Amino acid sequence: MCYTIRHRNVILIKLIGDDRVSKAARILVVDDEVTLALALEEALNMQPNYLAQSVNSAEEALDVLQALSFDLMITDIKMPGMDGLALLENVKARYPDMEVIVMTAFASIDTAVTALKKGAYDYLQKPLPNLNDFLEHVRRALEHRVLSLQNRQMREISKELTASLDLDHILTIILDKLIQITPATGAALFLRTRRNQQKFTLQAAYNSHADAEAQIRDVVLPYVLQNQQLLQICAATPSPLPVRLPYTAFVAVPLLFMQKTIGVLTLHSTAETCTFSNDDLVMIQTHADQAAIAVENAQLYKEALDQAGKLSIINAVSKSVNGMFDPEQILQAIIAQINWIVECTACGIYALKFSSPETWEISAHAARGYPESLQIPLDPVFARWLVKKRRPFLVADAHTDAELFPFFKDSPTRSLLAMPLESKDKLLALFILEDHEPGMFNEEDFGNVQLLANQISIALENAILFEEIQTEKGKVEAILQSTSDLIMVTDHRGNITIINPAAEQAFGVSAAHVHNRYVGDAIPNPKLKKLFEVAIERDAPLTGEISLQENGDEVTYYASLSPVKGLLEETIGRVAVMQDITHFKIMDQQKSQEIRRQKMEKEKVTEILRSYVSHEVAREILENPEKLTLGGARRMITTLFADLRSFTAFSERVPAETVVSLLNDFFTEMTHIIIEQRGTIDKFIGDCIMAIFGAPVSYEDDIERALRTALEMRTRFQNLRNTWKEKLGLPGFVDIAIGINTGEVVVGNVGSARKMDYTVIGDGVNFAARLEELAKPRQILISESTYLPLAERLIVEPLPPQIIRGKEGKFNIYQLVDFKE
Repeated sequence: MCYTIRHRNVILIKLIGDDRVSKAARILVVDDEVTLALALEEALNMQPNYLAQSVNSAEEALDVLQALSFDLMITDIKMPGMDGLALLENVKARYPDMEVIVMTAFASIDTAVTALKKGAYDYLQKPLPNLNDFLEHVRRALEHRVLSLQNRQMREISKELTASLDLDHILTIILDKLIQITPATGAALFLRTRRNQQKFTLQAAYNSHADAEAQIRDVVLPYVLQNQQLLQICAATPSPLPVRLPYTAFVAVPLLFMQKTIGVLTLHSTAETCTFSNDDLVMIQTHADQAAIAVENAQLYKEALDQAGKLSIINAVSKSVNGMFDPEQILQAIIAQINWIVECTACGIYALKFSSPETWEISAHAARGYPESLQIPLDPVFARWLVKKRRPFLVADAHTDAELFPFFKDSPTRSLLAMPLESKDKLLALFILEDHEPGMFNEEDFGNVQLLANQISIALENAILFEEIQTEKGKVEAILQSTSDLIMVTDHRGNITIINPAAEQAFGVSAAHVHNRYVGDAIPNPKLKKLFEVAIERDAPLTGEISLQENGDEVTYYASLSPVKGLLEETIGRVAVMQDITHFKIMDQQKSQEIRRQKMEKEKVTEILRSYVSHEVAREILENPEKLTLGGARRMITTLFADLRSFTAFSERVPAETVVSLLNDFFTEMTHIIIEQRGTIDKFIGDCIMAIFGAPVSYEDDIERALRTALEMRTRFQNLRNTWKEKLGLPGFVDIAIGINTGEVVVGNVGSARKMDYTVIGDGVNFAARLEELAKPRQILISESTYLPLAERLIVEPLPPQIIRGKEGKFNIYQLVDFKE
């Protein structure tokens, strides 16, 4: 349908109801050359997206522009009357969004520059280039106009979004602007629930369908969240979704903030064809990016306001309960306000009374949201578990938590926030919040509940203290009168308010004389004065000793000063209790003397033992005296016998004192070697020494240390023999012979109950003794059981199989030379 308007001999065409009008770009051609103007109009109208009209003067152009709006004007510069440059200025002043292309056949380059400065987008030289080139200029000008409009719109939208922190207002702006600048007929905005990050709620909608909302929430949102990119669906293309939405065109774009999806924006159209162009998608994406920032800021601002409100409520609740001294009243007051601080399905607070560390009962409680049939809705098994754990719990889903699942597998509870209420390591109550939805409690809730729990703990402790004070008041007064301990109570400045008769008598003062006087001035005792001064300065408990002269004797008291706390945990006074510990001091002195005496005796015994046995045996005897019983155990032991050859014949020709001196030299030197190698000296047999390796303490390298002991013995004995020869002129025929065997023996104490000897007995010991008998001077003979474990590391000389006295058959024995490098 169309009609015409005749104005100054110009026909204006107005199309009504033509869909092309709303989509086509409107172009006005202005040129005094009628033929060219009509040719350009016809060429433009042949394009599917252009709707052109031509006039032949600037004045006619201005008249047309008053009646119709255009996107682009193409005007000649050289025209009679108002020229193109003047028209350009007039148009840009009135219609700044309209693009202008100027053209002329006579103007210089300066004219073109002037036109561009006045706002022209482009400049064409007549005669015009070919038609395609002309249309390309037109296309670029229209495209530039669209981008300019979009940029301006985005700046305006951004300005509006950043100018407000009201979330509802921001959401309205987002949807209204998108409906205006896109072909969408409806829109919706889903935001991630801040409390439960797994859920999304519809926050704003325009012309949406209830059926589609469920499909979008169940199907579209998970798809967009997984891909984190724009989703477009239209009738002309296959849909990646398993459901069919009731729209011909649909767009869903995630709102991303710091790479985190905080919401999803959807737009739809019910038009017959897919109406979202690439330009629309760019606009939608850009709009979504700006919207994400604005929404996040608004939500943070709203959360800050909410938190401030919650803190205000917590402060008000704290002030109200601090004036209460009934635990039941305190808990009821908290439950009445808790939903303003943390949203939950059900909650309960349970005050506990302990009769022993393991035995307790619920002394007071308050609950909300539980079935009325449950008088105290707390599972006893779960309660015992919480009391044992004594730590807070913030659980997103009790059905998937390994610790809590056994308690909640048959319960609708999913989210759990449990907080023990403690004061000075004393458990006062349990604070439990539950919700049927998973992930409903966050760290902010945890912090608020913890803050509230601290205030409840103070109120409960004060209430309990008040009750105890009332109950025990009579008892205290009786104790003060009857106790022999010295008791004194002061205010926070140290002025005496109470002093019991025992203290009056001990300090030689009267209660009336010292009342309300500073303790340091009223009581003539420097140590007590100093204790109070330090306690007041530190504002902390303090202990110490003071001495008094009573009936000519010095009496020592143990003084304990403890602060008395008020309702707000401020110190309102101090209690000093002094107990007579004179008797204990005397007992401590006696005990200390007895300990010193026992220590001296032990050291003396230790030294004596070390003179007879090795350090290891001495230590084991002292540390485990219960092992000093007859009997033994089988152990794998390496036994070493070292004997002096020809020493018996030599000792018959010299004085006994010389023999003893030389033996002492020999045993001293050999003992050092054995001890250095962590061996144990079993006994001295005449001029022979017996050592064992592997008892009482065994090591993995017992055999190696025994062999190194033998090699070192042989070396040091040569030095010792040379010393004897130089100092005493003794002959050099005395030498050392050594035998070593490894075998299973019995290790333990042998003898009687009054006299026993720690030793080793068995065939393994006898075999070592026989090897020593076979050894020639300076020889070290070892058995096959000693040789084989270290065969790869030893230098030996195998000897012919030998007959061992007391044994049947012949045995392989080896002469040890040294260890391989």
